[in-house]
Amino acid sequence: MTPPDVRPVAGALAALVATLLAVGCADQVTTRNDRKLTQAEHDSILAEQTEIPGTVVVARALDAKERNAQRNAALNAQIDSLTR
Repeated sequence: MTPPDVRPVAGALAALVATLLAVGCADQVTTRNDRKLTQAEHDSILAEQTEIPGTVVVARALDAKERNAQRNAALNAQIDSLTR
């Protein structure tokens, strides 16, 4: 039989181990419907919601990339309309 003063510590230790196991087994980057985020989505979230140095630059680069993709799609649509 264990001394009475060890039981609370053992219970707290067991709870801590169970919590660490549960957190360790969870996916790191998922959305509510358990879909993994793309790297761009992950970086965008970090850039918008954190105060990490350099995230402003990352946000600007992602915005520029998105604008260029939209321009390219518009140009492709114009070229496609000319060939019809």
